[in-house]
Amino acid sequence: MSAVTTTVAPLGPELVRARRRRGAPRPRPDARPFDPSRAGRLPSAHRRVLVLVFEAFARALTTTLGGQLRTAVSVSLRSVDQRDYQALISRCEDPTWVAAVTLEPVAGLGVIEVPIALGMVLAERLLGGAGSGPHPPRGLTDLEQVLVRRLLDIALQDLTAALAPLCELRPVIARMEHQPELLKASLPTDAYATMDFAVELLDAGAAAERLTIALPLAGLEGALEAFVGSVQPAAVTEHEPAAVGDHLLDAPVEIALRFGPVTLHGSEILALREGQLVPFGHRTSTPLFIDVEGVPFLPAKPGRIGRRLACVVVDQPIDPSMPPGGSRP
Repeated sequence: MSAVTTTVAPLGPELVRARRRRGAPRPRPDARPFDPSRAGRLPSAHRRVLVLVFEAFARALTTTLGGQLRTAVSVSLRSVDQRDYQALISRCEDPTWVAAVTLEPVAGLGVIEVPIALGMVLAERLLGGAGSGPHPPRGLTDLEQVLVRRLLDIALQDLTAALAPLCELRPVIARMEHQPELLKASLPTDAYATMDFAVELLDAGAAAERLTIALPLAGLEGALEAFVGSVQPAAVTEHEPAAVGDHLLDAPVEIALRFGPVTLHGSEILALREGQLVPFGHRTSTPLFIDVEGVPFLPAKPGRIGRRLACVVVDQPIDPSMPPGGSRP
């Protein structure tokens, strides 16, 4: 039996694309309802800044919680989105642990939500347990609330350090609620940047739980714009028109003194020869025009300064919409 030798030819780009086209179609994401009354999408540049800032915060919080809970902890940033306050509160669990946070000197109140499942895990670990449960289906007790708040007070110090490249703020928990609709931290339509984190105790063997931090975009928008360099600071923007005017006054422009237009037939233009005179039909009493970069600006008459030719301005600036050579109304 003779051996059969086969040669495998490399796939060219056309063949690769053809095979891709013959493959199964890619699944499309499910359509989501769109509410025009709550339209809002975080700009991509602002989202990138927030991702960088809160990824740094997640790393710092991993170290902080690991030291406080004396176990291996993983904190990762899940998502950065824009939501209005009503949508932010609507997604909170009931009951839950939700707090309003002052952000001086930034205006507005931030929101932190610790779902009951995460609060139970943190409280159990601080009380000497493993954090794996089972946990009763109830809200946090007064003792558990104190333990959770103490952890968050420490975590807010990490938030201050992470936000330092973006803006300076001093977050402090102002009040807490079990029912999210009772918090009343902002107007329903106010926009918030909402960051979701996954907090997991690696030794407990339990699933990762959600932690949410939301900051008002009205107070952060100026810092985000300045950080990405899309606009100048407010102090510079106020003087920007004057600066532009100063530069325009120093810009060189080309001016010309010209007669009004003359209408000729095509045959007359083709018949022109060297030395031939073309009458302009311009009356001596009619002024010429000073054009600035091709735009009629001032009427003038021919003049002389010594041996040099010049022009004498005879009237106020003319209407730029008036055709060249036309008469003033």
